[in-house]
Amino acid sequence: MKTIKSILTILSIFLLYAFADAQCQGDKIKVYKGANGCGCHCMKECVTPAELPTYLANGWSTNPCWNCCAFKNWVDGEIKKTSLDEITPNVEPGSVTIAYTLAAEGDIKIKLNDMTGRYVATVADEYKEDLDNELIWDQSEISPGIYYLTLEAGDHRETKMISITE
Repeated sequence: MKTIKSILTILSIFLLYAFADAQCQGDKIKVYKGANGCGCHCMKECVTPAELPTYLANGWSTNPCWNCCAFKNWVDGEIKKTSLDEITPNVEPGSVTIAYTLAAEGDIKIKLNDMTGRYVATVADEYKEDLDNELIWDQSEISPGIYYLTLEAGDHRETKMISITE
């Protein structure tokens, strides 16, 4: 039931966006360009046929930008959910790879707390455009022990246990 509701919501937003897109006047052609590779911040221009080749050569397209953040993975065949995927030690001592997935681009924070819940370190605090991410973290300054690694992205918060060794 939840999946059906999600699909209907996505389709409703798509239809609203598709039909709300105004047309160009006269012989002008509408071109689109997603800012930073994401159509959520889609720029639209109406250009003359003579201007069209210049726009197309500079990354603009005549295809609408409807497959933006919320639709990107739906168009690709899956709806991604934010998750802290995998924490794996690297071959080189003192570092670990943290893999995580985001449902949409945005601000993320990854924090480390000890077993008592006391804050120890901020591993990452940045804006991410990519949905699938890997972070190599240098843990050499952290004392060996059991810790909790927490990913915060939007309303999502997920915690996993991590063991740090020498």
